[in-house]
Amino acid sequence: SKKTTIANSSKRRTHEEKKSSSSKKLFCLLMKPSDKIFELIQISTSSASSKLFGPSSSSSPDQPSIHTIQTLIDSISENATEPKLGSQTYIGFYRPTNQEEFTNAQQKCCIHKRGSSKTDTTTTTHIDDSVAQLYQGEVLVAIPKGYPSFMIHKLSQPILANRKISKILRKNDPMYLELRKKKKKDQER
Repeated sequence: SKKTTIANSSKRRTHEEKKSSSSKKLFCLLMKPSDKIFELIQISTSSASSKLFGPSSSSSPDQPSIHTIQTLIDSISENATEPKLGSQTYIGFYRPTNQEEFTNAQQKCCIHKRGSSKTDTTTTTHIDDSVAQLYQGEVLVAIPKGYPSFMIHKLSQPILANRKISKILRKNDPMYLELRKKKKKDQER
């Protein structure tokens, strides 16, 4: 029997964290192929929130926040609601949109607001090409230890293509919400 879980880590956040505008969220698909279970979680990188991330390197929601791949991996156990998925060992992440892998735990990752560029002209910070470029609202697939990324790609495709999953991702996509608000304002004029 197949078990499906969709979790939203925002249920665990405090009122203050919900108000924080510097929070950047990523979606993460967790899978345990041997047990045929998966869970979609949200990882928040709010500077106010996490003992895992420590203080954020940015104070503005438009500025990128910089962490490491390991801090994202560590946040899985904090956000997973299915114990088997939370306790599983992960070696990195896989980006299904371009099949890029992030398996160097010490690699820095920069989480941008979607639509921004690698060089933020409002700060003096230039994001190095060796830094993993991640985007707010993006979906990453956690790679469990012992599974090659091609297998994770093959297993994640039908899950991410599922209509219900797509709808949930679209609802929580910050760019989709901004476009909807803008469209609604334009219609009211």
